Parts: sequence; C-alpha cells; structure tokens
Amino acid sequence: MSSTKNATNAAKEPPELHILDDIGPSWAGMMGAKWLAGELKAIGNDAPKISVRMNSYGGEVFEGLTMYNLLKDHPASIHMHIDGVAASIASIIAMAGDTISMAAGSYLMIHNPWTVAVGEAGDLRHSADLLDSLTDTLAEVYASRSGKTKGEFLDLMAKETWIDAEKAVSLGLATEVSSNKQAIVNSLSPKLYSLETVPDGLRRCATLAAKLNARIDSIDRDTMDCRTRGHLVAKLMQSAQGTGAEGVRIPEILAGKADCQTEAALELFSNVLEIPMDDLKAAHAEDGCRCQSDSIITSKVDHRAQIAAWKVVGQRIGK
Repeated sequence: MSSTKNATNAAKEPPELHILDDIGPSWAGMMGAKWLAGELKAIGNDAPKISVRMNSYGGEVFEGLTMYNLLKDHPASIHMHIDGVAASIASIIAMAGDTISMAAGSYLMIHNPWTVAVGEAGDLRHSADLLDSLTDTLAEVYASRSGKTKGEFLDLMAKETWIDAEKAVSLGLATEVSSNKQAIVNSLSPKLYSLETVPDGLRRCATLAAKLNARIDSIDRDTMDCRTRGHLVAKLMQSAQGTGAEGVRIPEILAGKADCQTEAALELFSNVLEIPMDDLKAAHAEDGCRCQSDSIITSKVDHRAQIAAWKVVGQRIGK
C-alpha cells in the first residue's frame, strides 16, 4: 500500500509522503530507499513541493542515508513535518527538508551509529573504522544543516541527545515549531536506546523497564555474548505470536517508551526472562500507569518480518 496521498489532489495540495515506521529494507516490513524511490518516481519531477510527515525511531543507516540523498536530489521543495519523533537515522532523513517543522512536544534524537560484529581482530577493527567514518558523515550532515561545527554534533551524538522542538530550532536543526497540534509518539524499533537518556515526557512504565533490562543485563553477563539482548528480544517477539501479547511493542517497553498494555505482556516477560510474576506486577504498580485496563494497541508491523530483519540488520551497521 502506498503511503503517498492521492495524486489526483496534486493541483490543490502538494503530494504528501508518510514515513511512520522503522527505516530498513522493504522486505522486512520497514520503510526504505526502494519504497521512497518508487514514491518519488510516482510523484514525478514536476511537483514544486512535497510534504513529508515523519514519526520514526530510525533503523538501518545506509537505507536512511540513501533516503536522505533521494530527497535532497529531488527538484521539488521538501517540507518536512516531524509529528512525533525523528530519532537516529530518521533524524538524518529529516535534515533533507528545505523546511523542517516540528510539532510541539516532538523530538529529534541523535547518537553514534552502532553495529554487531563477529570475526577475527581484523574484522572488528574494520567495523570500528567504518563506525568512525559513519559517525563523521552523520555529524557533517547535522553541521551542514545547522551551520554549527561538526565537533559540536560529535559531542551531542556521543551523549545520545534528545532534542525537543524549541531546542532543535535554536540549534538550526528545525525551522519552526508548529503549535497547532501536540506530538503523538508511537512506533516500533529494533534498537533499544539508553533508558537514562529518554526524556521524562516519553517515558512509560519506567520502573518495569528498569527491572526487565536489569534481568537481560544479568543474562548477558552470564552468557558473555554481545548478541544476547538481540536474541532475547527476538525470542520475546516469537513467543508473543498467537498469544494475548501479540502486537505488543516489546522493544519500546524495554526502552521505557511504551506502556506494557496488557497483563499478557507481563506474563510473556515473566515466562521468557524467568522473572516472578509478582515482581513484575509490583514494578508495574509502582509506575502507576493505567495500561492494564486499556485495550491493546497493536503495531501494524508484521513481527515475523521484524524477527527476520533482526538476523540481517544485526550483522550490518545499525542506528
């Protein structure tokens, strides 16, 4: 299904693209360069203006860089609207806008790219060198947009910095704050951000998330395998299939950016991570949220495709 508004309205209003999901290959159920190239081809080169609405936690860096360049190279004036969040490589795509409007309450997030690497010492050094090169490239994009130095953005990226709309304007990363609506942040991401860096306004079930992450870190220390977290998240997704927890935004819950939504989700975490259910309920009660009484909000992403993507993206450069 296309994410472009009906082209027959082009004479009355500019065509509009919706980037409202993770950035990655189309076959994995994400939004990538192939999808965007097709959308831009359908629009053609005669449109004077294209609006792009964005809410994405990011994804695969090379897909995102290609999308950034596709938008930059298009002859139309690109008007970017950040309705919720443009994090990681999604924030780079946002920089392609000739204008960048951020909804009140929306965020940019910038950080260093990361990867999962295996192999001998030479392989790991190569991966580290590639990460350093990509870090410089991303910092140059932010600096070029803002007029500030690359060094300033290298510092912000190293800290994993969340930037609200007002701050983004002051940094030169956005042109205006749109006050006509409040941002709604709702997405699924295969990347777990540092819980400590997530702004309070985006945190949900933070006590529960801290307990879950502590358990995963404990398992990670026992196994001494850097891939443990990824394997556990994939196992949680697989175990959720066909249960009351199917569709629950597992990575977001672990990152403190989503409510657990149903007691079935707590049962899932209890069974897979081997945490007593009473401990999880106690942590959840401390958060004081009402998500257990709410109906489940399922992701439109096919989790089976997401699981497959983990196996590929985990071996490539990530957000």
